[in-house]
Amino acid sequence: MRLFVVVIWYAAAAITKPDSGNLRRNDRIDERVLDTRKLMVLCLRQIQTVRRVRQIFTVFVSLQILDVLTTLLGLSLGAGESSVFVAKLIQSGPVSGLLLSKAIALSLAMWALVANRERLVRFVNFWFAALVGWNLLVISVARSRL
Repeated sequence: MRLFVVVIWYAAAAITKPDSGNLRRNDRIDERVLDTRKLMVLCLRQIQTVRRVRQIFTVFVSLQILDVLTTLLGLSLGAGESSVFVAKLIQSGPVSGLLLSKAIALSLAMWALVANRERLVRFVNFWFAALVGWNLLVISVARSRL
């Protein structure tokens, strides 16, 4: 993709070589090249945005999976759930309750990313990273009590 963009960029620049003949023709070519370059810059920005959003969402999904795994491990070792909402969902069953809560979390994250609220999801990623760390600490304490 990058090679394609570079080739187009140089091709657009080659078109703008001054011609000793018609100045109006060169002016039109310059305008087309500027439009082409603006379009290429917009395309590159969109590609970068898509990559950034994909990375943020991948980290979010990974942290959700780690949260489910560490929570299930902590519950099996006798720890309790701190979140009131998730504790209510877990009453129907630990796996189904956690999966339902994560489905809600994933839908909210997708909504935030579609609404261009990347910073919100990035902040939530830090929060869940701390939460997974907390779960690991609780697991180590629960294991030492056994």
